Amino acid sequence: MRKPIIGVLAPNYYSNIRPFENYTKFIDNFSKRIVEAGGIPVGLLFPYGKFNFDGASLCDGFVIQGGADISLLGICLIHYAIKNNKPLLGICLGMQTMAAYEWVAGNLDDNFSYDDICNFYKDDSKVLKCHDGHNNVDPIYFNNIDLSKHEVIIDKESRIYKLYNKDIIYVPSLHNQVVIQNILHNKHFKVTGKSNDGVAEVLESVDPNLWILGTQFHPELEKGNLILFKKLIDEALKRI
Repeated sequence: MRKPIIGVLAPNYYSNIRPFENYTKFIDNFSKRIVEAGGIPVGLLFPYGKFNFDGASLCDGFVIQGGADISLLGICLIHYAIKNNKPLLGICLGMQTMAAYEWVAGNLDDNFSYDDICNFYKDDSKVLKCHDGHNNVDPIYFNNIDLSKHEVIIDKESRIYKLYNKDIIYVPSLHNQVVIQNILHNKHFKVTGKSNDGVAEVLESVDPNLWILGTQFHPELEKGNLILFKKLIDEALKRI
């Protein structure tokens, strides 16, 4: 059986006046873990912010990596993964994008479209609030990853608990925004991990037939968390 192709969605940057300032910023740490887990990483390129179904259809699963702001592309990609039963791992901003999708779904009719998403979602103010990373390690370097770590308390009935077999994990973190929790209504995603200060750290798909999981923390920074990427690959293999 061939290796699964994992599409990585990275932040896009646009300039109306400088043509070489239009770019997509892929972080190698994510693709490195995909390779180590047995997958083939490919970059998802959606010029000018327009979602491309042909590009998404080439992939067996997805990773939404970290970044500064939630994109409509990310919300549309989650919609695509749900509709096509493809596994997805969202990390930091990727998990926050899952929360944005949950908020959108809670405010639109059940049969909403990609166009509905683009017309409805305007900014992150309804979904995120400012909250510095737990140990304020910014910028982060390889030699201070341990300083960024904190506890995440895991729901024993969750998918992530079955992976780690622990009710508390100690993980690296870097962020300046967190999810506003009262927007989560367990329609598509539920919180299955929290930090000691109540920040949502893990979201999982409610539908047992889907495998979509997000972490506020950064599992790609440590090989000890490769288990999450291996599970993504396993779920993709099941669906090939």
